[in-house]
Amino acid sequence: MSEILYHKKKSKKDKKKLHKKSKKKSSNNSSNHHKKEHKKSKSSKKDKKNEDKKGKINNNKKKYELYISKENIIPNDNSKKKYVLRNSKDKKKGPSLEYYDVDNLDSSSSEENEVSESIKEEIRTLLDDIPELKSKYQILNKTGEGTFSSVYKALRIDEERKRKERIKKKKENKYYAKKIKGKKYYALKRIYATSSPQRIENEISILHDLRKKSNIVSIYGCVRYEDQVILVLPYIQHNDFRNYFNTMTMNDIRYYMISILTALKHCHELYIMHRDIKPSNFLYDVKNRTGVLVDFGLAQRMDEAAIKSSKVNKRISHINNSNNKRPLIESNNNINSESFNNKKLKTTIRANRAGTRGFRAPEVLFKCVHQTVAIDVWSVGVILLSIFSQRFPFFNSNDDYEALLELGCIFGRKKMKYVAYMLERTYETNIPSIQEKPLTFKELVYNLNPDMYIPNEGFDFLSRLLTLDPKTRITAKDALKHPFLVNFDKENNSDNDELNNNNNNNNNNEDDEDDKKKIKNNGNNNNSNNDNVINIDENDDNNNDSNDGNNNDGNKNEEKNENNE
Repeated sequence: MSEILYHKKKSKKDKKKLHKKSKKKSSNNSSNHHKKEHKKSKSSKKDKKNEDKKGKINNNKKKYELYISKENIIPNDNSKKKYVLRNSKDKKKGPSLEYYDVDNLDSSSSEENEVSESIKEEIRTLLDDIPELKSKYQILNKTGEGTFSSVYKALRIDEERKRKERIKKKKENKYYAKKIKGKKYYALKRIYATSSPQRIENEISILHDLRKKSNIVSIYGCVRYEDQVILVLPYIQHNDFRNYFNTMTMNDIRYYMISILTALKHCHELYIMHRDIKPSNFLYDVKNRTGVLVDFGLAQRMDEAAIKSSKVNKRISHINNSNNKRPLIESNNNINSESFNNKKLKTTIRANRAGTRGFRAPEVLFKCVHQTVAIDVWSVGVILLSIFSQRFPFFNSNDDYEALLELGCIFGRKKMKYVAYMLERTYETNIPSIQEKPLTFKELVYNLNPDMYIPNEGFDFLSRLLTLDPKTRITAKDALKHPFLVNFDKENNSDNDELNNNNNNNNNNEDDEDDKKKIKNNGNNNNSNNDNVINIDENDDNNNDSNDGNNNDGNKNEEKNENNE
């Protein structure tokens, strides 16, 4: 029998159900299609947002790095890590700092790119003049220039080639074991041919004797070609003195003084006078609170007579004795004297006056023949006075005579005459406003900077550094033992100890306020008589050290004179 298939006749209800199912299927297909398109659009929008966010983060990184560099937080160029901005989960704390490795970033810095055409041409001529230098070093920029030398920032070609090879190996092999250091910069000090061979030999020998001493620049080597001499020194990261001297806390001042006096202690133990102590020759890193003494171009070894006089503190009983070359009071009958128009009998004083104006000690200004290491201590005192008073440069005279008058305004006529007597010289002035009695350093500083709190130990320390008589002036070794540099918390970097001192010394503060009031009253009374006074409070723009803080070594002022007079 053949099978007979019976198809049930579809009712209206069944037709409606089938119609709904077909609608659902079509709607599902269309909805899936729309959903996919919607997802794609959403993903594209998210990608755009992520790209925008990344761009914003990168911009924030750049801005934050610039901000950090202003605050001197970025590590040295030798460091292989730098600070960047990281998105922290805690919104209350805000952005946090994180290290990232910059070894793979081999792009040159902005400092290297921003070199003027004149400097580029100067670098080309230097490399052409000295072939050995061209084969060993890549000169990046000129960092400073002085009377006797100029300084350039450079990289060693062989070291940079090895560093790049290691970077490639590290990219190819993740398990590359050797550490990759950052770029190591050098300072090439070019000594001009006008310098005498004795001066060059003296500088190299002194740097060799002071090698491996703390807070003193070391020497790596020397390149000589015909009359050209290049000293190879380490490039030292530092801050410009003008950018931080008026914002230093009391602990910052102490660390600065400890660093520079430690360097001088090493020099003076070998009877070496630096002769040119000033902020531009002491490269100080504010972040690390360490400094390095550079530029020994004017340095000098003490002679035997000066060493003996510094060891034995003998006073001169009478000035006009038989050993004097020049009497205190000259005869008025100059025409009838034997020395008149007789060149053989005329006596001239030949003394070393090397140094920078404003930082020369009284014995240098008085042209003393036998000078000691005490001249460096005086220069440190001038730096401290600039920091306390927030006036730089503090002394701004045009010559030695004006410099002696400036000292007379502070120390008074009586003290200046006494020191001149001890140094076998005379000090006479007809300026009536130079008083007999001296100003105290507390009066002087509070007149110029009344808002700064300075403990009494600080003023005592300043007065010992700026003692007129070189024989009683404090030494660098003893200065490091002074209570101002010893009695403070070295581990406390936030200067909370100073706040505690302020709270615990209310009586001292009240006395200081009384002193300030007295000083102001005296200043108001004496304003009418100050027409002939040498102006000590100079503007910061009138500065003698135009290259201050920008040099790594060899930056000397045009006012330096050696063996003049």
